[in-house]
Amino acid sequence: MRPTLWAITILLVLSGCGRTPINKKLCHFDEPLRPADIEAFLDIAKSLPESKLLATIYPFQPPAKWDSDRTLPVRDLVSGDLQSLDERWQDSALGERPAQNKAVERALKRKHVSRERFASLAFAIGVACSLNSVPEDFDINRHLKRAQSVVLDLRKDGRVFNSLAPEVGHEVLGRAAWITEYHRGERLSHVPPYNAQLVKHYRDKLKDVLPSEFFACPYNTTLDRNASRALPFEDLPGNEGLETLTWDRTSAFKGSDDIEPRRRD
Repeated sequence: MRPTLWAITILLVLSGCGRTPINKKLCHFDEPLRPADIEAFLDIAKSLPESKLLATIYPFQPPAKWDSDRTLPVRDLVSGDLQSLDERWQDSALGERPAQNKAVERALKRKHVSRERFASLAFAIGVACSLNSVPEDFDINRHLKRAQSVVLDLRKDGRVFNSLAPEVGHEVLGRAAWITEYHRGERLSHVPPYNAQLVKHYRDKLKDVLPSEFFACPYNTTLDRNASRALPFEDLPGNEGLETLTWDRTSAFKGSDDIEPRRRD
């Protein structure tokens, strides 16, 4: 072989010619999934020694729990929560999930897939599973509109949180539970419905490798019911409000029950 050919051969070997390239392309949750994407994910995930390695993929966080001594205005606390929730969905954070583990690294190396690629697959597939887990009778659009309304009001609230009376702070914190509902509703609205239908066909296999949280409804379905029960009664036309209500002892109905219940013999 001529010296020139030898030199070319050596250069090709040193440059990695003949090796399978690492797939680094990210899979985004708001783009259509392919059956090949799910198959590739399952092929890697089933080789992992424990499913807990994927626990950090789950993006939905619990409702806000602000300490009573927080010295920021309510609107700033809301903005801080929304920013923290956004960070869980950024591509730059996917490389940190799953946690560093030799078994994961070996599995990814065998399949020629980067950590970021694998994490993005797990994330997009998991989010699609969450959308697929919403009950059919749950009105997603109505829930999101309700959440948007509550969050909009909270973002206008300039009161310092630790200056609020305990009962007022408790009421504000109760409404702050809608922050996570708003954020996940807004994110899930961008998931292609096709993705939710696609993961349905792989549901049993995916349940073996993904965290169980992905297969439960991501929304707090009790918030709407609690809100409707807490609404005050509607004033009839002509009423001027609660402050005009009067009470007359002589026209009040008096019950006959004892204050202390009678014991049964």
